[in-house]
Amino acid sequence: MARHEDDREDLIAEAKAFVMRAELAVPPEIEPILLGLRSNGWFSVYWNANRVFHFDEQGGLRRAFLEGSLYRSGTSGLARLVRNRRGIGASELLRSDLTAAELAVFFADMQQSLEFVAHQLAAGEATVLRQVPEEGDVVQELRKALTKTLPPRLAGPVGRR
Repeated sequence: MARHEDDREDLIAEAKAFVMRAELAVPPEIEPILLGLRSNGWFSVYWNANRVFHFDEQGGLRRAFLEGSLYRSGTSGLARLVRNRRGIGASELLRSDLTAAELAVFFADMQQSLEFVAHQLAAGEATVLRQVPEEGDVVQELRKALTKTLPPRLAGPVGRR
């Protein structure tokens, strides 16, 4: 999680961990959406600083950032971590595990968002603003990674993959 959540200005230039990345205009979204793929197959989708999903190579949700909360998958399910600022330079993360009902709502919202992007890409409604590398069919590879994220599910613990 960024120290300052607004510090995510030019992800296409700064997100060098993604060997493939594309910034897309996806109507009716106002801000561009960034899709990124790491060399290990991990995939991420950034709508803005307040809506980010990170997936493992099989498409399982590893982490998410939504409306000021960090979500992390683990052995007990999905945990919400909320930053509690305790003065200048000091903060702590308060953890709460999502209930089955909360997880179902979370997954339904995430699925709707991911299906929307997948549909807009398939229908040719998304416009590539920038991509890295500049050559090749980066968007096709990113679409494959996006497809793996549906239906939503949690990633397994890192040590067990």
